[in-house]
Amino acid sequence: MSINRIDAEHDTPPLGGFSNSSAKKAADAGNLAPHLWLSIDSRIVLTQNLWANKNLYNGQVGTVKDFLYPVGKNQPSIPVAVIIDFPDYKGPPFFTNPGQETWVPIMARTHTWGKFRNKFRTQIPITLGWGWTFWKVQGSTFLCPVVCHLGDKEVEHGLTFVGVSRAKTIAMLAVPQGVSYERLTTEITKGKNFKDRKIEEARLKQLMDVCLRNYQLQPELYTNLHIERPPMEINN
Repeated sequence: MSINRIDAEHDTPPLGGFSNSSAKKAADAGNLAPHLWLSIDSRIVLTQNLWANKNLYNGQVGTVKDFLYPVGKNQPSIPVAVIIDFPDYKGPPFFTNPGQETWVPIMARTHTWGKFRNKFRTQIPITLGWGWTFWKVQGSTFLCPVVCHLGDKEVEHGLTFVGVSRAKTIAMLAVPQGVSYERLTTEITKGKNFKDRKIEEARLKQLMDVCLRNYQLQPELYTNLHIERPPMEINN
């Protein structure tokens, strides 16, 4: 099976000038990678919101099915589109063949920056998604089953919570090596940042109480709202 390399396009520096656009990390360039290495059946993750109400959002998981290139062009040029199967896609079908109703052509996007918005990167807004670290998935909620590899210690305060809370329900969570009750209750209190966190939580609670009193709000009206596919593995 061949591997397709896709190189991003960047702004051309002025004559005799210099542009560091190609050296920028994806996080600083609209979540667009400078290079992609993909093959048919690669597990990928969307890195931008494309059509959120149809389940094409940042963090959505899919599988590469094909590459569409202009006539006369091939890798490492950017293809016209990468065809990706998103099992949870809810929009109108792009393909009518049986079993291809959730295949979606994902085309390149451009992110600009700089004082005059003259710096740019153009790339397909995806990245490989076989497994993520806890830091990378912070803030995401996966609708697919989540497999958490917690390791044998808490590398950073709160990481265990970050990992296990990515799953929508407990039934969608697997922890292959298990986790002790002590780790979730007493061991986390020994972390160097625990004391500072408790102080900050107390400060925020005071601010919340003042806000509720000033605006005569009822705290009991507020609840936590949480916004099925192959498992996503994340590692401590």
